[in-house]
Amino acid sequence: MQVDLVSEALTFMLLGMGIVFVFIILMIIAMNLLRGFVTRCFPDDMNGPTASQSSGSTAATNVAASKKNKVAAIFAAICRHQEVK
Repeated sequence: MQVDLVSEALTFMLLGMGIVFVFIILMIIAMNLLRGFVTRCFPDDMNGPTASQSSGSTAATNVAASKKNKVAAIFAAICRHQEVK
């Protein structure tokens, strides 16, 4: 009886490990397919910063422009909220 319990435990262990292994392999395949789909549909978004954007003076200009855009967006939202009232 003890041998049957040990063999059954080993069977369940191997079955569980096999299911987890197959799931992980399928997840990796799905993620690679999704990565290919996203890179094919949106190629410009995945390139990262260009050489001109990586220079120090241009980076400071981009930060300043970004802050100005945020302030403008906040101001526009406040104006729109006051118009709705």
